[in-house]
Amino acid sequence: MVNSENLLILLTKIPEAGKVKSRLSSEIGPEKAAEVYERLLRNTLEQMKATNTGKTIALEGNEALFTKAFGEWMIWLQEGNDLGDRMQLAFERAFQIGYKRVVLIGGDCPEMTTEILESAFEKLNDHDLVLGPSQDGGYYLIGLKNTEPSLFENMLWSHNKVFEQTVQRAAEQNLKVALLPTLRDIDHLADLNAFPSFAP
Repeated sequence: MVNSENLLILLTKIPEAGKVKSRLSSEIGPEKAAEVYERLLRNTLEQMKATNTGKTIALEGNEALFTKAFGEWMIWLQEGNDLGDRMQLAFERAFQIGYKRVVLIGGDCPEMTTEILESAFEKLNDHDLVLGPSQDGGYYLIGLKNTEPSLFENMLWSHNKVFEQTVQRAAEQNLKVALLPTLRDIDHLADLNAFPSFAP
């Protein structure tokens, strides 16, 4: 039974060479990096399918291409000038539609599981903000019950202080924060070597 008050959003791109995984591309080449991104994306979609929530893809790229490659999903095209804008606008859209608990994830965390996703929604029952920290100092998951623009504005993204700064801003807004397990994203060859099943 799908919980109609919960929405899981995957913020992602079409896995095209030269358009995804720029740091990994510089180490293994854009074609192979795009192949890694596709494998990660397919894994994330499998974990999403098993959750009992509403689901949507916030997509950068061609909707028809995505559907052809990955099947039928509810798709929103991303809006906004930077990553913070795109996340904030996705949350705003979800809350305007009427969802009560919204979790947003990226597609490059091989350790993401359905259990972690379900846990994020459970924690939102008695917390304002849920974060899944990544080992590189960012986060692989963020969940909210209301729009919180301060968490996204003027943030230096792809930086090792993103998680720390987000927690600090949440404290300034008196938000009750819950944390999920720290996981590892695949951004560099060293990360990929830790997850050989995702290697091209």
